[in-house]
Amino acid sequence: MFFFFNFEGTRALRPNGGTTYNMPNPAMLAIGTPNGQADFSSLFKGTNIPTVTPVSCPAHPSLDIGTIFQPGTIQYNSSQQITCGTPFPGNVLPSSMFGGQFAAFVNFVKPFYKTGASQDPNNPANFIVPFQDTYTFNKHQEVVRYDWNINAKTNFFFRWVDDSQREAQQFGIFSWGTFPGVPEYRKKPGSSWSWNLVNVISPTVTNEFVFGYNHLTQVVDLSAAQQTTDKTALGFTYQDLLPSANLRNLVPGIVADYGDLVHQSFPPGWTSEARAFTWTDNVTKITGPHTLKTGLFFDYNQAGQQPAWQETPVFNFVDGGSSFLKNTNNGIANLVLGNYYSVFQGNGVFFGAFRFHQFELYAQDTWKVNPKLTLDYGLRWAYLGPTYTVKPFKEFYFDPAKYDPAQAVTIDTRPTDIPNNIINGSICTVNSGCPGVVNFGNPYNGMVQEGNGIPPGFVDHKYGGGFGIFHERIRQNVNSFDGLGNPPLAYQPTIYNGIVDQVSPALVSQGALLPSSVRTSAKNGKIPTTYSWSIGVQRQLPWGIVLDAAYVGNQARHLQYISDLNQFPLGSTTGGLTPPPNNTWLAAVPYKGYTSVN
Repeated sequence: MFFFFNFEGTRALRPNGGTTYNMPNPAMLAIGTPNGQADFSSLFKGTNIPTVTPVSCPAHPSLDIGTIFQPGTIQYNSSQQITCGTPFPGNVLPSSMFGGQFAAFVNFVKPFYKTGASQDPNNPANFIVPFQDTYTFNKHQEVVRYDWNINAKTNFFFRWVDDSQREAQQFGIFSWGTFPGVPEYRKKPGSSWSWNLVNVISPTVTNEFVFGYNHLTQVVDLSAAQQTTDKTALGFTYQDLLPSANLRNLVPGIVADYGDLVHQSFPPGWTSEARAFTWTDNVTKITGPHTLKTGLFFDYNQAGQQPAWQETPVFNFVDGGSSFLKNTNNGIANLVLGNYYSVFQGNGVFFGAFRFHQFELYAQDTWKVNPKLTLDYGLRWAYLGPTYTVKPFKEFYFDPAKYDPAQAVTIDTRPTDIPNNIINGSICTVNSGCPGVVNFGNPYNGMVQEGNGIPPGFVDHKYGGGFGIFHERIRQNVNSFDGLGNPPLAYQPTIYNGIVDQVSPALVSQGALLPSSVRTSAKNGKIPTTYSWSIGVQRQLPWGIVLDAAYVGNQARHLQYISDLNQFPLGSTTGGLTPPPNNTWLAAVPYKGYTSVN
């Protein structure tokens, strides 16, 4: 018997990103101001807002470019330039007009004005906060090996490898924002187990049986105390659009100033897992100059993953132009007053269970024809089964053949505050379905045959060559896992021109319904295939020198490629295609009701 154990640990700590981040002048958020007012006077640039006609705003003929206007008073020209509006005196917003959720927003962002924060000398509206994010990485690996010679003909060995790692950073995992709002970690525990039994049946025949089990899990979650990101603990009282999606009762996403106040986290609680069970049996027989080998391989794979979802509502206080009915000309001022241009949230968490089977048979012969010539040849047959889902959730894909233009939705082309809104037709929800979107079930059936040639072993003077066909399973991460994120199962409603205080699930049925992006896949199920070949010569030269010259070639077929079926042909918009009313191009795409069909 033989026993072996090994441990290896890695601890890494390194700076991450820059040494500062930006925050808005705290006076804009009524932090430290007299009477608790929100002071935006630092925005004044001393430059008038450009207007088409200087007399277009006789009541306020001279307006600074940083002016904050009373909500709903801004006037625009056809080029979306501000021509007039009623300004707040001195660019100061009285506390009597603050939105009901403003105090909670301040509770969330105030801790990020860390010690040493100071006003930007080149931009008084901006504060620079000294901060060095730290990326931590911990990994440990344990290895166990056990060998047992049961008797002269039978040998057994066991292998176990546990390989786990954890990484964390203040700016979150897969997150984006201007300040470190939601610290997160990602852990990836995994292990591999292998049992191997070798039996000598006779002096010329051996059998090897191997069973393997592997698993890998990924989890993204909060790495700080939850009360620092819990919306209730911070004082938020609005309801989520879709409460079942917000697993951690997380603070909302914020888009208020693209340079100073943007926060959107990757959903804590996202999980991915994979398990593989494999059986292998090989039989080897030596007869004369031949070494024959045959065997089989079976793989049963279990995977589970949640397509990324928008866990918490994301409020956009910035964009919209004339479509933003309560705009003040500043996203942070809109946040203070509680008026958003848009808010969106995912409709739930759908952890999918994915499966596939793979079965292979092979036979090969190593034939030593003479002392100078050895041939290796064989044949491998493989069945690469499709990836499919099991209950309760299924993959959905867009099928162009199922799309009926007569059933297409109607896109609103009027000059409304919500262009490209679906005004009637079949809407992409789980209750009403989506035109052209179907559950493929088991969309692919791949059966391939594979032949491999192996160059002969080295001798003093050798000619060799080889040919092989290699097949690759269609990638699951995009083609399968993201299929679960297609409507009608998963969708993301967007609400426009509202008040943060009034957000609730009731708005989902009242809000605008916009086209969705969907994925599709070719149903012929061709497997990515690579053809490889080589031919070469090796020659032993004097003084221990070996000359090796070879030609190696590869050719790939049926590789994966993504294109947008809803994209206009090249040159359409410059080649005479008449723009739809109000440039609502989604009303003219081939598959109406969808933004992109990838």
